[in-house]
Amino acid sequence: MVTRRTLLLGAIAPLAGCGTLRPPGAAGPPPATIGVRRDGWRTTVMSFNVLTPTRGAADFDPSVPDDEVRLAARVPVMAAWIEGARPDVIGVQENEASSAAALPLPPLLDRLPGFTPVHADLDVPLLVRDSAYAVASADAADISQGYYARHLAWARLTSRATGRSLLVANTHLDPYQRPEMARARAAEAGRIASLLTALNPGWQVPTVLVGDLNTRPRDPRPEYAAVLRTIGSAGLRDAADAARADTSRVPGAASVNGLGARVGGRWRYRAIRTDGFRYDYVFVSPGLGVPTWQVVTGPDVRRIDGHPFFADGPLPSDHCPVQADVVVPAR
Repeated sequence: MVTRRTLLLGAIAPLAGCGTLRPPGAAGPPPATIGVRRDGWRTTVMSFNVLTPTRGAADFDPSVPDDEVRLAARVPVMAAWIEGARPDVIGVQENEASSAAALPLPPLLDRLPGFTPVHADLDVPLLVRDSAYAVASADAADISQGYYARHLAWARLTSRATGRSLLVANTHLDPYQRPEMARARAAEAGRIASLLTALNPGWQVPTVLVGDLNTRPRDPRPEYAAVLRTIGSAGLRDAADAARADTSRVPGAASVNGLGARVGGRWRYRAIRTDGFRYDYVFVSPGLGVPTWQVVTGPDVRRIDGHPFFADGPLPSDHCPVQADVVVPAR
């Protein structure tokens, strides 16, 4: 079994200077001996806000069953959605709880034995599929702007198929739609852009940034849209815009589902919100292709009176995962 420990290295440095780190017990050869082919490859990256267990049914509509919001009920569904979507790398947000023993990640990992956790003690860990990648190095930085503890966590991964590197980073910006929080998010985005461009000058290593930015695409308010402007100015593209096809099973599915939606004038538990509302992102560096992007709505969707609903049973989170199929071109 892969040892579940946080992989943290020292100070930020350009990727070319990072050492090689292999998690104890990781499957396959160490990164230095992986095959020497120079061709490109295809990979799938997911961003998934899993809902901190400090929130309960009282935070949502009164019709939400309390026992279905408990972490123990949601974790099996999380794992089923992940395995159904088959991502190679997952950026998890809200790995937060009142105590370390209550964190969402450990019970989720019990159901995902093929993944190695990176930064397992942070609110924004990464999960890496062992058959796809070896973890070469990893680090994290505090990007907080005075309201909540916020981080950028990243890992340099080595493709087992090609021996080439992929840099994947994960974050979760400050919540709430108020001007002061929008300014904090903009400052955090500036920190992210500075960190990643210093770590990887010129995007020499293919890079994917995922996260819950608490920011809507194309928000008309300049102060609120500053997050996406800053990330875009650094050279990263929103995979939803770059994708050749949106393969969401439900057209217009929102990534922020809130455990239900209004249908026929009243709020319905498990109804799928279809206005495209989104806080969750996958960004790619220049040169990467994005054949498909989607909002994942689970293995099953059913229709009631013509409206899409999630399948029966607990929902994994108040967010749906977003996922992009990414092509790293040959050199």
